Amino acid sequence: MLSLRLSVISVCLAAVNVLSASDGLRNDSVMKARLPKSFEWSSGGPLIGPKDDSYDLAGIKDPSIIEVESVYHVFASAAREYGYDLVYLSFTDFTEANSATFHCLDQTPIGAGYRAAPQVFYFEPHKLWYPVYQNGNAAYSTNSDISNPAGWNAPKNFFDGMPSIISENMSNGNWVDMWTICDSSDCSFFPSDDNGHLSDLGNFPNGMGNTVIALQDTNI
Repeated sequence: MLSLRLSVISVCLAAVNVLSASDGLRNDSVMKARLPKSFEWSSGGPLIGPKDDSYDLAGIKDPSIIEVESVYHVFASAAREYGYDLVYLSFTDFTEANSATFHCLDQTPIGAGYRAAPQVFYFEPHKLWYPVYQNGNAAYSTNSDISNPAGWNAPKNFFDGMPSIISENMSNGNWVDMWTICDSSDCSFFPSDDNGHLSDLGNFPNGMGNTVIALQDTNI
């Protein structure tokens, strides 16, 4: 899947950024941080699925999992008949995952409407948790306590509209899968267009620089 491939590429970009910022590492060491030539995956059964409850979810996808003091915090896309929003749950062992309480984040200040594909991380300079997610634009919220579903603030968009470098190149794709990667001095924001391009959108969360195509896959 394209989104999985681009997510793996994003992780490797982060590894390269960290290596390049480390003391004493030479360029030839950085060049060795490459994707392997092949992958082999194994898969078990679903860990989390929809419940027979009042939320009437059709599916759970796009999980972002954070472990804090031995508690796993999961943020995911909640698929419903009318579209997507976000769900949060937590547990201490994956054997408890499917019985964990769902907190649908449309009941919080994040609000109702299209919300999907969250990436959640702690931003040390601000002492805040950030989920970055799709809402038709590229949005984020903040919370000082990751375990408090009601503590998220309303979505803030990164841009007034879709950057032209994306709209002019995505053809029949979509503006999706936003990822933020930081090194010791800068944060960069990487969305894909679901059509083989990965763009670098500058500093986080304000003052975004000029957008460029950072990676391109012609074999789509």
